[in-house]
Amino acid sequence: MKNRTIFLLTACCLTSFILSFDKNEGTTGTYNHFETINGAGAQFGKTGAPNEQNCTQCHAGFAIANSSAASINFSGISNLYTPGSTYSITVSLPSVSPKNGFEIVALRTSDNVNVGTFIITDATNTQLKMGNGRTYVTHTSAGNSMNTWTFDWTAPITNEGNIKFYFAGNLSNNNGMTTGDEIHLLEMLIEADPTNSIIEQHEIVDIDNSLKIKTEGNIITPTFDLSNTKNVTISILNLEGKVVYSNSKNLQKGKNCLIPIDLSSNVKGIYILNVSLDNGIVSRKIYVQ
Repeated sequence: MKNRTIFLLTACCLTSFILSFDKNEGTTGTYNHFETINGAGAQFGKTGAPNEQNCTQCHAGFAIANSSAASINFSGISNLYTPGSTYSITVSLPSVSPKNGFEIVALRTSDNVNVGTFIITDATNTQLKMGNGRTYVTHTSAGNSMNTWTFDWTAPITNEGNIKFYFAGNLSNNNGMTTGDEIHLLEMLIEADPTNSIIEQHEIVDIDNSLKIKTEGNIITPTFDLSNTKNVTISILNLEGKVVYSNSKNLQKGKNCLIPIDLSSNVKGIYILNVSLDNGIVSRKIYVQ
């Protein structure tokens, strides 16, 4: 009998707790206290990108394609990216609802492969979600009270051609259910900066065809076929301007094969190769793997 009494009391307390959570009496009236579905962040794969659904899979609202009310702001000039560079991205929805959400992904347009790296700069309001081989940025529980979110994106270290951001934003009616929400879909295309995206991973021929530089992996082999004696200076710099290699020599007329330059001990990334041959100068980007 004692055990039964304890069980009944426990059950009554639990029921009382559930009911008190479902309803809330306040000065604004009685309302359901259910958290808006996915209020703590969208499920992955809901951006409307190729082979993906959008927010209407969970929210019984309607989707607006190519929305003019939503916006994606990319800090790259003229929507151009330089491989390896980091950019700030801000996405926005109209400020007419107290509860909102979003999700965004970056895909290479040639094959819809996920490219670049998202970086969370506001962990209170944004977070990463991963699934199906793709990485997304979406809102957090705190972030669903906002209509503007900011984060960073680092471009891939090589020229990947055109890249497209796919964005889906949920403008919620805040009725505590999935009905009546407004889904805004938006795409933004960025392109590789043609002046900054060339990375030489093959033979370079320059300065009156007298200079040839062959790169194989992280080994650079310069050769010079000269019509007369010349002075040559070779230097390699990282993107911060630090010289990681430098050498000057007097070269004789004819073919000169310099000692191969091994960059294997350097940090992976993009480097600038500068070659000065008397008055001729050539600069090229190379990639250390």
